[in-house]
Amino acid sequence: LIVIALLIVRQMAARRLRFTLHFRDRIFLIVLGIALVPLVVVTYVTRDLLAERAQVEQQDRLSRDASVIKDRITRKIELASQASERTGSDKNDLQSDVEYLSQVIGRDFSVYDAFGRLRASSRPELYESSLLSATLNSAAVEEVILGKRSFFTEPVEIGSETYDVGYQPVTSAGGDKLLAVLALATMDEKPQIEAEIARTTSFIYSTFAALGLILLGIGALFAARVAKPILELI
Repeated sequence: LIVIALLIVRQMAARRLRFTLHFRDRIFLIVLGIALVPLVVVTYVTRDLLAERAQVEQQDRLSRDASVIKDRITRKIELASQASERTGSDKNDLQSDVEYLSQVIGRDFSVYDAFGRLRASSRPELYESSLLSATLNSAAVEEVILGKRSFFTEPVEIGSETYDVGYQPVTSAGGDKLLAVLALATMDEKPQIEAEIARTTSFIYSTFAALGLILLGIGALFAARVAKPILELI
């Protein structure tokens, strides 16, 4: 852009605001456009591919963490459900287990009962401040509870930010009874993913900028070599 602006300024100054390009300048701009347009396209395509790959990897991590949490908490939920039927109170015990597993695995998550009501969460302040609803959203109910999907992800807005939340059903040992629904958040991962994409994209931009400078030199040399014999002939 700087080179093109300088060419325009030079031409306008030389021709008193009448814009015309010399033959050499035309060749240079053509070579520059042919070289730079693919670089710009590849840059944007590469960034989109990086974002898509990061999204897929995030989904895989969510699914793996959901399976680990499900295996570790199924028995606790069964015991808590039995205790709830007897005493009507099990949230405190389940809450401590959820907080412990969240620290061990390094993932925030919440536990809803089979009717979509919140039972415990590693981030209870989000629900106490009404940033998140204490009931399971309709899409998760339809896909996990009614549709009986083994795993389901959905974007959720918290304030001005949007995060992915993965939902995993917790069933009894025989698989015939739904005990709870796990909701795993990616709030802590989004800044890391964006930073990784930014680092990779910065490296790509730097590489393409260096290639662009090299192409500028090649284009100027090529234009001069092509235009010189024609100018001599003229």
